[in-house]
Amino acid sequence: MLFRSYGDFQNYLRSQSTEAKQDIVSSNLVNELSNFLIDLQLADPNIVNNTQMLQLIRACLDSLIDFCLGPCQENQVLLARQRHLISFINSFLDRDIDFSSTSHDDIQIIDVFSSIIEFLLAVVNGNKDEKTVEFLLNQLHIDSLVRQIVVIYKLVIGKRPVKIFRQARVCTHEGCHDGCVKGYLTERDFLITETGFNIYILLTIFSEKFDNPKLRSEEHTSELQSLTN
Repeated sequence: MLFRSYGDFQNYLRSQSTEAKQDIVSSNLVNELSNFLIDLQLADPNIVNNTQMLQLIRACLDSLIDFCLGPCQENQVLLARQRHLISFINSFLDRDIDFSSTSHDDIQIIDVFSSIIEFLLAVVNGNKDEKTVEFLLNQLHIDSLVRQIVVIYKLVIGKRPVKIFRQARVCTHEGCHDGCVKGYLTERDFLITETGFNIYILLTIFSEKFDNPKLRSEEHTSELQSLTN
């Protein structure tokens, strides 16, 4: 993840004042962008159903990801502590997403969901502030994360032979708009598969750090075990 790390600039986004320019009025751009997403939801509680806004939401999330990678500890802590931002994220985690759909609107929703999972991973991965990571864990709808990874496995990953993923067999056929006729991976398949593995990595990081009841409920264990059935 270091390839998208810009330490000095990431810190500059929170405060623009320096020893040479202490009179500058700083703007916490990390906080402002986070608040912008929150304001969007407050202005329209059904924004998660507004496909015209999904590209804007994804662009904001991708910027927040870049703010955290490296990792940038200060930005990770700042964003992980944003209750309203996590509430915004939970509204997406709770959605019934049709990962098998090829419609434009559904693909946009999948793109945003993928960015949300990547954002959560960026906030947690390498974050040494365990109290903040545990705070995030307690705020997240873990049951929804488990449900989504099960759906991804059953609809996308589990339907294909393992060798397709090992060999990264990519569809190059014309006209395969609703999935590859030979079962090869489309660009959408790669995105969804990567998202599923990112959820798994996120849950693994949480479970290795904390003995939290949210991570070991019988319902979650049963759902995850169903992936091998």
